[in-house]
Amino acid sequence: MEEKIEENKTAQLDQALLLQLRKQAHLLPPLVRIGKAGLNQNILEEIGKQLRIHHLVKIKLLKNFMDDIPLTKRELGEQIAAKTRAALVTVVGNTVVLWRN
Repeated sequence: MEEKIEENKTAQLDQALLLQLRKQAHLLPPLVRIGKAGLNQNILEEIGKQLRIHHLVKIKLLKNFMDDIPLTKRELGEQIAAKTRAALVTVVGNTVVLWRN
Protein backbone atom coordinates (compact mmCIF):
# COMPACT_ATOMS: atom_id res chain seq x y z
CA MET A 1 0.00 0.00 0.00
CA GLU A 2 2.77 2.49 0.96
CA GLU A 3 4.65 1.65 -2.22
CA LYS A 4 1.57 2.43 -4.32
CA ILE A 5 1.11 5.83 -2.62
CA GLU A 6 4.79 6.70 -3.20
CA GLU A 7 4.48 5.70 -6.85
CA ASN A 8 1.42 7.94 -7.31
CA LYS A 9 3.23 10.91 -5.74
CA THR A 10 6.14 10.69 -8.17
CA ALA A 11 3.91 9.94 -11.14
CA GLN A 12 1.91 13.15 -10.75
CA LEU A 13 4.10 16.22 -11.12
CA ASP A 14 2.60 19.67 -10.88
CA GLN A 15 2.97 21.93 -13.90
CA ALA A 16 5.49 24.35 -12.33
CA LEU A 17 7.85 21.53 -11.34
CA LEU A 18 7.41 19.86 -14.71
CA LEU A 19 8.35 23.05 -16.55
CA GLN A 20 11.39 23.57 -14.32
CA LEU A 21 12.56 19.98 -14.87
CA ARG A 22 12.16 20.29 -18.64
CA LYS A 23 14.32 23.44 -18.62
CA GLN A 24 17.01 21.70 -16.57
CA ALA A 25 16.94 18.61 -18.76
CA HIS A 26 17.40 20.63 -21.94
CA LEU A 27 21.01 21.36 -21.01
CA LEU A 28 21.88 17.84 -19.83
CA PRO A 29 23.75 15.29 -21.93
CA PRO A 30 22.21 11.81 -22.13
CA LEU A 31 23.59 9.79 -19.20
CA VAL A 32 22.26 6.42 -20.41
CA ARG A 33 21.98 5.09 -23.93
CA ILE A 34 19.79 2.12 -24.80
CA GLY A 35 21.03 0.32 -27.91
CA LYS A 36 21.03 -3.09 -29.48
CA ALA A 37 21.42 -4.88 -26.11
CA GLY A 38 17.95 -3.58 -25.29
CA LEU A 39 16.29 -2.73 -22.02
CA ASN A 40 17.74 -5.33 -19.67
CA GLN A 41 18.33 -5.50 -15.92
CA ASN A 42 21.80 -3.92 -16.21
CA ILE A 43 20.39 -0.89 -18.01
CA LEU A 44 17.61 -0.53 -15.43
CA GLU A 45 20.18 -0.71 -12.62
CA GLU A 46 22.30 1.95 -14.31
CA ILE A 47 19.27 4.22 -14.73
CA GLY A 48 18.44 3.70 -11.05
CA LYS A 49 22.02 4.52 -10.07
CA GLN A 50 22.02 7.70 -12.16
CA LEU A 51 18.66 8.73 -10.68
CA ARG A 52 20.08 8.34 -7.16
CA ILE A 53 23.09 10.48 -8.06
CA HIS A 54 21.54 13.14 -10.32
CA HIS A 55 17.75 12.89 -9.72
CA LEU A 56 17.16 14.07 -13.32
CA VAL A 57 18.31 11.69 -16.06
CA LYS A 58 18.23 11.96 -19.82
CA ILE A 59 18.09 8.65 -21.69
CA LYS A 60 18.84 8.29 -25.39
CA LEU A 61 16.96 5.58 -27.30
CA LEU A 62 19.19 4.54 -30.17
CA LYS A 63 17.66 3.75 -33.55
CA ASN A 64 18.73 0.09 -33.60
CA PHE A 65 16.85 -0.42 -30.31
CA MET A 66 13.70 1.40 -31.42
CA ASP A 67 13.50 -0.65 -34.63
CA ASP A 68 13.16 -3.88 -32.65
CA ILE A 69 10.36 -2.99 -30.22
CA PRO A 70 6.61 -2.65 -30.86
CA LEU A 71 6.08 0.10 -28.23
CA THR A 72 5.86 3.82 -28.87
CA LYS A 73 8.54 6.03 -27.32
CA ARG A 74 6.09 7.38 -24.74
CA GLU A 75 4.97 3.86 -23.77
CA LEU A 76 8.59 2.82 -23.42
CA GLY A 77 9.33 5.92 -21.30
CA GLU A 78 6.38 5.13 -19.04
CA GLN A 79 7.56 1.52 -18.72
CA ILE A 80 11.10 2.59 -17.77
CA ALA A 81 9.71 5.13 -15.29
CA ALA A 82 7.53 2.48 -13.64
CA LYS A 83 10.39 -0.02 -13.37
CA THR A 84 12.76 2.57 -11.86
CA ARG A 85 10.12 4.22 -9.62
CA ALA A 86 10.66 7.54 -11.34
CA ALA A 87 8.40 10.08 -12.98
CA LEU A 88 8.39 10.59 -16.73
CA VAL A 89 9.15 14.26 -17.38
CA THR A 90 9.11 14.33 -21.16
CA VAL A 91 9.76 12.41 -24.36
CA VAL A 92 11.30 14.42 -27.20
CA GLY A 93 12.46 12.64 -30.31
CA ASN A 94 14.44 9.59 -29.20
CA THR A 95 15.15 11.06 -25.77
CA VAL A 96 13.36 10.24 -22.52
CA VAL A 97 13.77 12.32 -19.36
CA LEU A 98 13.08 10.82 -15.93
CA TRP A 99 13.05 12.40 -12.47
CA ARG A 100 13.13 10.89 -9.01
CA ASN A 101 13.40 12.89 -5.81
